[in-house]
Amino acid sequence: MIEINLSTFKPLKMRNYRTLFYAQVCSSFGNWLDMLAINVLISFQWGLDLGANAATIIAMIVPFIVIGPIVSVWIDRWSRKWVMLFCTLARILIVTGFCFAPNLWSLLLLIFMRSTLAAMYEPASQGVLRSVMPKDLLAEASALGQMMLNLTKILAPAIGGLLLTISTPQTIFIVEGVAFIIAFLVLLALPNVEESSNMQQSQNKPQFWSDFKEGVKHVRSRRVLHSAITIVSISMFVIFLYDSFFAPLSLKLGLDQLGYGLISSSLGVGSVIGALVAGMFTAWKKHPLLFMSAGRMLSGCLLLIVGFGGYSFANGNILFWMLTFALIGGIGSALTVPYGYILQSETPSHLMSRVTAVSTAVQGIASLSAPTFGALLGGWLGLGSVFFFSGSCLLLLGLSSFTYIRNKNIRPDREDTFPASS
Repeated sequence: MIEINLSTFKPLKMRNYRTLFYAQVCSSFGNWLDMLAINVLISFQWGLDLGANAATIIAMIVPFIVIGPIVSVWIDRWSRKWVMLFCTLARILIVTGFCFAPNLWSLLLLIFMRSTLAAMYEPASQGVLRSVMPKDLLAEASALGQMMLNLTKILAPAIGGLLLTISTPQTIFIVEGVAFIIAFLVLLALPNVEESSNMQQSQNKPQFWSDFKEGVKHVRSRRVLHSAITIVSISMFVIFLYDSFFAPLSLKLGLDQLGYGLISSSLGVGSVIGALVAGMFTAWKKHPLLFMSAGRMLSGCLLLIVGFGGYSFANGNILFWMLTFALIGGIGSALTVPYGYILQSETPSHLMSRVTAVSTAVQGIASLSAPTFGALLGGWLGLGSVFFFSGSCLLLLGLSSFTYIRNKNIRPDREDTFPASS
């Protein structure tokens, strides 16, 4: 019998989590406004080519790969609340700088600095979440976080697009700054929630590299955690093969600009519903990795259908494609909930920032390398081939990981570990 969890929003009754959640809402809203305004500034105001847009993506991702894992060592020693406050305050200043950036190079420098602060903020916030949230509510907290992320991903560009019809990108940056100011004020109400182990670690002044390797060793030694990060990182590579091709894909599907907007909205709405459903039906907590693997197989099948669409299948059938992309968004979002749960439940609080940064860096490497490969593949064999290849990869990933995890019986309650290498 399917168990329905009606306590999805229960974490919001806890004051500390509620404060953190509201701050995250404001921060995420500002981040998605930022993406829209930067692209408009580069393409429309400055009239630069696609190379400039690609450079901004690189400037956004590189700090998460290079800087995040390093600074996470200190974040686990410091007060995470004050790290979040510093990063939020500094982002207000950087966003103000966006309004006065005279050229691409100054903008890239500001983007790099902003992403460096984000690479510090995210591990700190995950560490705070681990400290304030009881383990039995981690699944619900993960679902709420994913719903919030997807809602802001929909609403922020919509509001930003509306503002751009009557103003300029600089106005968007001002609104973003206001969002960060609100986040800063909310974070001031967050009490210090550091655990004694964090404080003792800071007082003992351990060696940097031993602390750094401790986070990496923890990821490598925990079977559930290691498997989850591996599955998600490979999935991120596959997703970024096609993620930037939805606009040209809509043309191949026989859709106009309105159709492109409708399938994009369907993808977003589906992602919100997917996270909500994953938070309500939590039977997957017994076997989260099997749930993640099965979902990859379903996603792969849906992408194969999209690949056929690139060759005139269901051409112009807007209702069919809206449903297809809603399912893609829903399944993809639902699969992030058990990943967030594993990341939190399999990591002790004093290692949370380091483990978060390591997992984000691995995903960042995949995200950075995939778009070029996807563009080359699409140029060589056609756009449909990118979705065929991506769907086949996800199907194979899901099938192989499902078989391996089931045969090895890898699940959280077994506390399996790999031998810790030195």
